[in-house]
Amino acid sequence: MTRKEIRTMVRSKIGEPIAKYFQNLELDAWINDSGRDIAFRTKCLKDTDLMTTVENQAEYTISTAIDDDILSIYDVYLYRDGSRWDKLESTTRDELDILQDGWQSQDASTPVKYWYDKQLDTLGLYPKPNSDNSGVGYVKVYVNQEFTALTVDTATPSLPVQLHLAIVDFVSGVALDSRSDKNADYSKSSSVWQQYYARIQQYLSESRREKTDEEVIIKSYRNI
Repeated sequence: MTRKEIRTMVRSKIGEPIAKYFQNLELDAWINDSGRDIAFRTKCLKDTDLMTTVENQAEYTISTAIDDDILSIYDVYLYRDGSRWDKLESTTRDELDILQDGWQSQDASTPVKYWYDKQLDTLGLYPKPNSDNSGVGYVKVYVNQEFTALTVDTATPSLPVQLHLAIVDFVSGVALDSRSDKNADYSKSSSVWQQYYARIQQYLSESRREKTDEEVIIKSYRNI
């Protein structure tokens, strides 16, 4: 579904096939707002990036270390001693302060934990890597990505196809809420928002079920 198709569906839903209250630029901005909201709620945009580690360096600016604009990091792996991938345990600086006194001064070794601070744009490794665990692509980062804004009418949202109709619901809800005669449209607006949240919940439920099915298949395979 392209941006133009989404906008056409929105206009049909709010009863404004030709611009009266809302110009295309306004609807286009809300389309991008909806994409960001959906990506945040569902964490549906995922990617993997390789990151370079430097001997004796514990902290890395994530926006320059990897290519993606990210919402969050959910898994980190270390290419331990240049021979195998080991999953690192997630932690926080506060937890390290409590459990590992003097952790920032600890000698370089094999990292076993990582922490991520979105506001600081920083990913940290504990302990900091030694020479055996430093190099290009020595850390693999699994991320939830930000939504990429649509800038032309032919562009298609990067969201899964089953969430495209949720964009229509979001934009329609915002439009109906902002009308000068919104009292008359309150019932319709409420219904549209209910539809929006229902689509989000349905997607999350299906994702959880698919993950459970995959785990069952993997366990069954291992028992063969």
